[in-house]
Amino acid sequence: MILVANAGIAVWRYFEKRREQHGAGRVFLNILTVLLSVIDAAVIAVIAALFFAFTAPHWYLRACIIAAGVLILLFLILVMTGKLTVKRGLLLCALAAFLVAGFFGGFWYDRYLDRITVPEHFQYTAYAPYAKDSLAAALDEEPSLTFPAEELPKMDGATALYPVYAAFAQAICPGLEGKELADILQSVGCHTTAFAYQDIVDGECDIIFVAGPSREQESYAKEKGVELVYTPIGREAFVFFVHPDNPVSGLTLEQIRGIYSGKITRWSDLGAGNLGTIRAFQREEGSGSQTALLRFVMRDTPVMPADKETVIDGMGGMIEQVSPYRNHKNAIGYSFRFYCTALMKDFQVKLLSIDGISPTVENIENGSYPLASEFYAVTRSDADENTRELLEWIRGPQGQKLVEKSGYTPLSAGSGSKAEAAGFRYVHDPRSNPGAMTDIVENPDAVYGFSPDPESPRLGSYAEYDWTNPAFVAQARKERIAYHESMDSMTDILYTMREEGASLEEMARAVSVERNRLRLAAYEGDPEGLANVKESNLRTYGHEDGPTPDELFEKYGSWETVLQKAFSPNMGMDACCGLYDECYPLYIELGLAEP
Repeated sequence: MILVANAGIAVWRYFEKRREQHGAGRVFLNILTVLLSVIDAAVIAVIAALFFAFTAPHWYLRACIIAAGVLILLFLILVMTGKLTVKRGLLLCALAAFLVAGFFGGFWYDRYLDRITVPEHFQYTAYAPYAKDSLAAALDEEPSLTFPAEELPKMDGATALYPVYAAFAQAICPGLEGKELADILQSVGCHTTAFAYQDIVDGECDIIFVAGPSREQESYAKEKGVELVYTPIGREAFVFFVHPDNPVSGLTLEQIRGIYSGKITRWSDLGAGNLGTIRAFQREEGSGSQTALLRFVMRDTPVMPADKETVIDGMGGMIEQVSPYRNHKNAIGYSFRFYCTALMKDFQVKLLSIDGISPTVENIENGSYPLASEFYAVTRSDADENTRELLEWIRGPQGQKLVEKSGYTPLSAGSGSKAEAAGFRYVHDPRSNPGAMTDIVENPDAVYGFSPDPESPRLGSYAEYDWTNPAFVAQARKERIAYHESMDSMTDILYTMREEGASLEEMARAVSVERNRLRLAAYEGDPEGLANVKESNLRTYGHEDGPTPDELFEKYGSWETVLQKAFSPNMGMDACCGLYDECYPLYIELGLAEP
């Protein structure tokens, strides 16, 4: 219909010129021409926008669509105004020919990139236990634990960790030797992090080797009524990388949050003025590296929505996109150090230092690299005896030796305590925080290196329990996590108001009111208990809801203390339960720890 209208305007213009009249009809015709030109432009823009929204075209296709839209609009305007001469028509044809040549040039360039001979992506099957010429690390001594093939706990996990747990299987299950690769992979599979978590919850495997879970994976386990036990077995660095020609060699955590939140969009803001817009690649939801980005880096900062072209399926694909094999010099990506430097070493990328610290093995061991973290062997709380024995062996000297020989950092590196050697070390050391050590003591035999101080008025009663017993500590940790989760609404209020620039007094008032609400809500389903609490509040404060913020300020003398008392943080108990690192951002917000 619009094209008919354009043709009608052109015909009208032709007859107006033949009559050589310049009256009201000509003015009206000019107005219609302008209006129709605007409509043409809007329609072309909508068509292009719809194409971009529902497809994932390459850059050259996007450019060609925009250029074609401009040429079509120019052609229609020239036709409607009667300005389309032979010379202008030839010029438009030449531009159209150039546009077609550009499209095919971009198409063949893209095909050329696909055909470039590059090293294969990491093939995890090359590390399969007892496979032909297997690359899996081997022990230099007889293993202290072995299983027949039919009794080996079924393993699964992240692609990047396959060399580690394949080495475990090869060491303790000689019965796998001589079996077909397909049969070996049934026992020692590799379905990536997202599917591994699903498999352990669904009972499809006995133990998985992964980074920490995403919130969705935690929720899935909770929905299925499955309690997962996370046992650290090694340390690794989460790294960011760029093209080797990128002059940027390091970023701060705040700058990375700025990039992936969409606040920093150009390399010129980071000292690389000639690279243009930042092409920030992401992984799919539920992958180990995407979870690491959200938990360790972004935290409460929302990640910007990813363009379809920048979401990569597989860590190897992300490394390839940023490497010289793809001409994306403006790209940035992320992965784990060993995956970049060993499993994908032929794809050259430049690892960035974070807050001035490079992701070297030494800095991972000493804890100075800010994004060094544990990876886990995850089991169900109802794991069978074979799985429990395997887990203990992995935590022991032989298992940790294979972690090291596979290229990762064992938890015992640089550690003198039994707790660290068995599988744990804090990134943020509680010993450097006097407030955390008020109620606890170092205990090298404890699961997490600390236990309550018998002399502590606050935690002394807990000192009688066995903090060296993994089963007891796992239950204590579970209860502690539930306590923190019960205050999620308070934490959300605190972080939201902090981002909005609220004052300390405003935050303390809001959090105190929410704390009162939660205390009463805890008695839902217990009318008698609720009545007793309200009666106590009425007796003590003169009202049923609990102390007002002003009453709390009068009692404690500062809004900072009011805020701290609302959360009732117990850093010592968190340290005993292995939660000190996880809660550290909250300690900072409450003024109880240094950033």
